[in-house]
Amino acid sequence: MGYLKNNNETNHNLSVEYNLYKPFWKLLNMYNTFYINYSTLYNLKDFSSFSLNLNTKGVFKNYLFSFFEFSYAPYGVIDYYEPHVEGRFYKMPEHIYFNFMLSPDYRKNFLIDFNGGGSKVFHDIERFSVWCGLSPRIRFNNKFLLVLGSNLSFSNNGKGFYDKSEQNEITFGNRTVTTITNTISTSYIFNKKSSLNLRGRHYWSKAEYTQEYTLLNNGNLATNYLQYNRLKDVSFNAFTIDMSYTWNFAPGSEISIVWKNSILKSENGEITSNYFDNFYNTIYSSQLNSFSLKVLYYVDYELLFR
Repeated sequence: MGYLKNNNETNHNLSVEYNLYKPFWKLLNMYNTFYINYSTLYNLKDFSSFSLNLNTKGVFKNYLFSFFEFSYAPYGVIDYYEPHVEGRFYKMPEHIYFNFMLSPDYRKNFLIDFNGGGSKVFHDIERFSVWCGLSPRIRFNNKFLLVLGSNLSFSNNGKGFYDKSEQNEITFGNRTVTTITNTISTSYIFNKKSSLNLRGRHYWSKAEYTQEYTLLNNGNLATNYLQYNRLKDVSFNAFTIDMSYTWNFAPGSEISIVWKNSILKSENGEITSNYFDNFYNTIYSSQLNSFSLKVLYYVDYELLFR
């Protein structure tokens, strides 16, 4: 199976690679790619985006893995999906984007993965985004592994869809979006045939609006002074727990027992700002629990009908 972020899209790419496969300096290897991407709508062939991109990755002699990517869109992006109305589009201005990651040697008993990045829209000094994440990994022994993860992203003066009228008048909002994601994952291997996995995740995103715009037919935004600051702040929480036990009782055959817990909670208007108060209110909200049992049994056709 494949995953498509958008349909009705045609991408054209031209790439150049320069790779080093033998150790040099403090690196074991290094891979570099520069590519140009040009995107249009598939049906109408209308321009969507043009970007210059660079990514590089390498492994140091201490087995530290590093990755860096950079993208520059000199003509901005024509977004045909953000307006939520067919035939309309939004012009996102010229912008840059970068992202990096550092990951130490996974053979160590304790290590911390780190990632970060940011983006900046030109001709709008206060419009930017930044993000970072830490993920400690603790390997107690060859059977027990614990992985923690915490990610924070902050978007200042972002522009995005808020609402539309019956006459398809589209309202955009100027918003500050803060997103926090915390995860905990554990796995325990009892023996070569059975194991237990547990993963908990809390996702919290809040959007605080400061201005209202009307999307024009040419894709630009016009400040709506008549209904200034009418938009309501929005907060969304998702708290999930997934636990699974797997037993391979025969070659090619297994029994798996899965428990899933899910809490979804949203607020409009006066939203909670404190993370811990918000988390407390979330875990005491209504929840959905599900249990499943799956049995797979491998039958050898030749042995059965010999």
